[in-house]
Amino acid sequence: AKTAMDSFVMAYNEVIKQLREATAYNASTKQASVLTGDSGARSLQTALREMIGYSRSTVGSSFATMSDLGVALQRDGSLVFTSSKFDAAMSSSTSNVGDLLSSTSTTSSGLAVRMTASLDGILSSTGLLASRTEGIGRSITDVGRQRETLSRRLVQVEARYRKQFTALDSLVA
Repeated sequence: AKTAMDSFVMAYNEVIKQLREATAYNASTKQASVLTGDSGARSLQTALREMIGYSRSTVGSSFATMSDLGVALQRDGSLVFTSSKFDAAMSSSTSNVGDLLSSTSTTSSGLAVRMTASLDGILSSTGLLASRTEGIGRSITDVGRQRETLSRRLVQVEARYRKQFTALDSLVA
C-alpha cells in the first residue's frame, strides 16, 4: 500500500510538472508555451487539486483526507508523501484507510473512486480533452479552408489586375 501511495504521488507530480511546463509563460523571453491560457489545461489542473483536497467525513473514522494518510499538497501544486504518517495511519486502522481510499458504498465514495470518476470525465473519449482536441482539430481544418479560399481569391485578383493592366497598357500604347 505504501509503494502504491508513493507511486501515485510520483505520477501525480509528473502530471503537474508536465502541465506546468505546457502552460508556462516565460516573462524574460516573452514566449508562451503550447497551452498557455488554455481553459482545458486549467480545468485539468483544477480537477486534480480538487481531487487531492477532497475531504470525506465518515462516522467512526479519523481519516478524512489524503493529508491524514501522509499526502500533502505543496505550494507549487506538487505532492509530498510522508511515509511515517502513512505507516501510523495503517497501524491505527487499515480498514479505515481502505474505506477512505476505495469505499464504494451508496452513501459515500472513496478517494480512489472519486478520482477515477473525475479522470474518466476528463480523459474518456467523450471527456474534456477529447472535446478540446476535436475543437482544435476543427479550428485547424477551418484555417486550412480559409487559406485555400484566400489563395483562390488572390489568383483571381492577380488575373483581374493583369487583365486591367494589359488593357491599360494597350490603351496607352
